[in-house]
Amino acid sequence: MTVMDNLISLAMVDEEIKEIESSRGDLPSRIKKLETEKNKIKNEVQDLNSKLKELSDKQVELNRDKEDNDSSLEKYKDQLYLVKNNKEYDALNTEIDVVKDNLSKISSELSTIDESKKIIGEDIKLNELNIEECSGKLDNYSSQLENLMSDKEKEYKNLTLQKKKLITSMDNNILAKYNVMLSAKGYGAAAVIGNACEACYTTLPTQLITEIKQKTEFKYCPSCTILLYFEE
Repeated sequence: MTVMDNLISLAMVDEEIKEIESSRGDLPSRIKKLETEKNKIKNEVQDLNSKLKELSDKQVELNRDKEDNDSSLEKYKDQLYLVKNNKEYDALNTEIDVVKDNLSKISSELSTIDESKKIIGEDIKLNELNIEECSGKLDNYSSQLENLMSDKEKEYKNLTLQKKKLITSMDNNILAKYNVMLSAKGYGAAAVIGNACEACYTTLPTQLITEIKQKTEFKYCPSCTILLYFEE
């Protein structure tokens, strides 16, 4: 099989692969979109759980500080009965005021943390519901796709293997040009239909058609620059 024959075979194989993939409709893109969305939500849940842990750690720390300040407040109150003069009394009251101020701040922070944890918890539950919904849709779409492809799976795998085998025998430069067209137009090479390019329907010069039929070298459409071949 000549290099040109390999190109023709590759183009035909890709056309058959394209037809099978087209039969899937937009299910693959839907599945991919849902998988991306599901992973994004999972990452959000992970971040929310990290924030929840940080808040819980801070809560433990603040409760420890609260216990220390409560203990100090009781100690200072007991000492009020033991003071011997106004100076000691005033000094103790100053310490008591400082501790009460600390307790007020701690209480405010704990209240804020409780509210934040509540909001985060609700966000986590909502995201988990969204993950379940995404999973349900993914199962549904995957099942539909599997049913569509069940009859063509063997054919699709064989075509994919044929393509890999043909690619190994292709010139890298030619293959690169072929792949550029395949990505841009959906096909890497076009047949000559009558006297026109199958891709852009431009009428081709007679000499060019003759050269394409000879299969001695690769020829390109003068209009759309796609690789051309003559399908016998």
